[in-house]
Amino acid sequence: EKRNHKTFSLDDFNLSIEVPKFDISFVDDKMKELAVFGLINSLCNFNRANNTDFLSISVGSLQIDDMFPDTNVPVAAFNKTAPFITMTVSKATNSNFAFKQVFIKLTDLTLYLDLNFISEIVHFVKTISILHHKVQNNPESGVKYDPSEASNGSMITMETMQIDPFKLNFSISSQTGRPTLHNFETDILPAYIPPINDVTINLPIFSKNNISASPNHIFSLLIETYKDSLKHTICNFLPSPEG
Repeated sequence: EKRNHKTFSLDDFNLSIEVPKFDISFVDDKMKELAVFGLINSLCNFNRANNTDFLSISVGSLQIDDMFPDTNVPVAAFNKTAPFITMTVSKATNSNFAFKQVFIKLTDLTLYLDLNFISEIVHFVKTISILHHKVQNNPESGVKYDPSEASNGSMITMETMQIDPFKLNFSISSQTGRPTLHNFETDILPAYIPPINDVTINLPIFSKNNISASPNHIFSLLIETYKDSLKHTICNFLPSPEG
């Protein structure tokens, strides 16, 4: 008796992964927990059909918690409307960095930021960067770094990339009672940042066709699109140095 066995093929298949909650904890060099970055109700779906790959990602909620015990603003960032982000990407199956379409939609994000909390995060990122640099330049670490490898495959092409308009609503304060553990690079910066309450930045649509660029250049295109909105908002609430 012959039996027909179905075989799994990588030419056409569908894979879905759902994660109810995912947290990343940021711990500094003193083993002190600084922040928790949380994603709630995340869904990733990958579909391959007709030599085309389709990837869709959605995250219901994002929340960043300040883990200092006595802070008055324990939640530093969150979204009020779900989903926080939806993204759809399509590309040819046999390509790595050649995308057909990239569509991203973000809901409004609210941020309640303490300047000392920002200082902690800046210090954390700097510490990671310094350690990474030391490992790269330490022959005893066993890690061989070839600068030419960083550029290989770094060019990305996209027939269409679009990010829908969204809003950032934020408040910033240095008078929350949170201690200063790590200063900014320059002590003069916080003096020119007044308390900010419920300021909204309206970021316009980003839409480009036939992109062929490095990730850094794509980031520059984003900054170029958003800089006028950012500049307008910053000029409205920052006092002049003479004042």
